[in-house]
Amino acid sequence: MSKSKKPAGDANEHYNKGIGIMRQIEAPLREGALNPAQKKAAGEAESELRTAIEIASNHGRAHIMLGMLLRFLKRGKEAIEHLETGLELPPESADWMIASDTLSGVYMDLEQYDAAAKNAKAATKHHPDDPLGWWKLGASLYESKKYKESRKVLEDGLGHCPGHAGLAGSLAEVMAILEPPKEQEIPKEYADKAKQIEVWSQELNDAYTKVLEGAGSQDAKTKKLAAMQAEFQEKVKKLYGG
Repeated sequence: MSKSKKPAGDANEHYNKGIGIMRQIEAPLREGALNPAQKKAAGEAESELRTAIEIASNHGRAHIMLGMLLRFLKRGKEAIEHLETGLELPPESADWMIASDTLSGVYMDLEQYDAAAKNAKAATKHHPDDPLGWWKLGASLYESKKYKESRKVLEDGLGHCPGHAGLAGSLAEVMAILEPPKEQEIPKEYADKAKQIEVWSQELNDAYTKVLEGAGSQDAKTKKLAAMQAEFQEKVKKLYGG
């Protein structure tokens, strides 16, 4: 049997066509809201990127962009191998950082938080000034209920990225779990008085009902209710030493 031939052409040309199409549908693609025409365009972009990879299997950027496209198309499992290929690029490069960030996102989408944390940890090592790496590491640990580890990571992230709102907000969420605000205990004497007032209030309501349902003119009932209310207020006043 004859071996299949590689498609003819230049890998970069197909790569550029692919990302060009992706840019044209970027907003709905990221939102996951493609109309039929845009879905067709996404398919064309995928075809161009795959062709680039067939021509040059080590085309790191083509693998990364294909991984991103597959993630946006909710095909995260397919995206992983391409993003991992992108991680073969130099770790200090911007392309590596994009591949790593996208791969962490894919693992989080798939709820594979241990894998996401492992990947994001490498990102914080190679790009400590990128807040996304710290946030995704902290968020992955949080989702795994490793709250103390998440707290440490987010604090370290803020050390490298001072004042970052996303990191600060996530840290606040973790702290709310680790150190929930304590309810203020009401002194016993006030609690006892509150209970006594509840009893009197119920008695007053019952008495109101009897008066309203009983015999007598409306004017007489109004006066009696006013007297009962005044008596209640006087008892409460005396209870608090007034």
